[in-house]
Amino acid sequence: MAKNHCMPNEICYSVLINGRCEDGKLREALMVWAHMLGHGLIPDVVAYSSMIHGLCNAGSVELGLKLFNEMLCQESDSQPDVVTYNILLRALCKQNSISRAIDLLKSMLRS
Repeated sequence: MAKNHCMPNEICYSVLINGRCEDGKLREALMVWAHMLGHGLIPDVVAYSSMIHGLCNAGSVELGLKLFNEMLCQESDSQPDVVTYNILLRALCKQNSISRAIDLLKSMLRS
């Protein structure tokens, strides 16, 4: 795209990140994520949720939670939605972190 002077936007990056994560190619998704951030773009809720999902599926729930906390600090349209919370709740329950899942659910209900 860049060769044709057409620069990708947040939506393009979100689609790429989601596709890489769905294919189990977390390393590639992380590279796309870094490229997007390097171009000064702010990830949208789809990009964040896709990246968090990819991290959790790869067993990196703590990194997923870290990214979720970064997401909470954004002042844009990047706030977590029900999909984001569902991804994290499912991951925490799978690793038997029920008390953490309950805490997350309570924070979701407060927001």
